[in-house]
Amino acid sequence: MEDRYELNQYGLRVKKCCASCAHKNLEHDPCTGNQRWCDKREEAVFIDDVCECWEMGAIGLAGKGEKGKLRIKRQEYVDWFGANWPKLKALGWDAADMRNDWERQNGQSIYM
Repeated sequence: MEDRYELNQYGLRVKKCCASCAHKNLEHDPCTGNQRWCDKREEAVFIDDVCECWEMGAIGLAGKGEKGKLRIKRQEYVDWFGANWPKLKALGWDAADMRNDWERQNGQSIYM
């Protein structure tokens, strides 16, 4: 299923589906119950549909990885959080406490 993904200009994987396609139209005809429309194929589509007409839309290009648009967490933090969350939550910590502790210990933001 790796062919269902394409790298954007930041090197991040974007799933090829209607939700990330440049041809989607979310305001086509709400009376039909299908709020998602493909302007290229001229038919109703669903969020996970993919076809040969797929082109990366603006969200895939600009929204994933562009500074100020989306904040990407460091993999080291994600791994540390997953390993430590159960025991620290039991001690009354929340996600903000964990973020602050990791940043203090590592001297850098959790975000790339």
